[in-house]
Amino acid sequence: MMDNIKDKQSGFNVESILLTESSFTRKGKINFSESEQEVSFETGVGSRDNTVNVKLTITVTNKLKDEEQYKIVVSFVGVFKRTGNSQISDNEQFGRINGAAIIFPFVREHIANIALKAGLGSVILPPVNFTKINRKN
Repeated sequence: MMDNIKDKQSGFNVESILLTESSFTRKGKINFSESEQEVSFETGVGSRDNTVNVKLTITVTNKLKDEEQYKIVVSFVGVFKRTGNSQISDNEQFGRINGAAIIFPFVREHIANIALKAGLGSVILPPVNFTKINRKN
């Protein structure tokens, strides 16, 4: 049995996903064996009428003791438009969970490319469960 894809749509369309910030700094020589990597993120949501804007910022920092070895900061903004019916009626909830999950692979790919070009090796962020994170908050 074939399902019609229109019947499976979420009720939101992706209008655009844009890179809004990308910064990178590093020391000349990095001690990878003794340093620790920290990953943090921030999600911001704004909505007006049927449009939801979601900003996802991820910061990857590598420190040796208290000294920063490298730092990557990447922000993407996704613009989503409500079309038709969605099971999610709260734009804030959509942005923090679904919108952030849609944007995350773009941020992840950009960070991986920066790290590769900077000679840091593989910096591949693990998948993130935005539903679980937002239940805690």
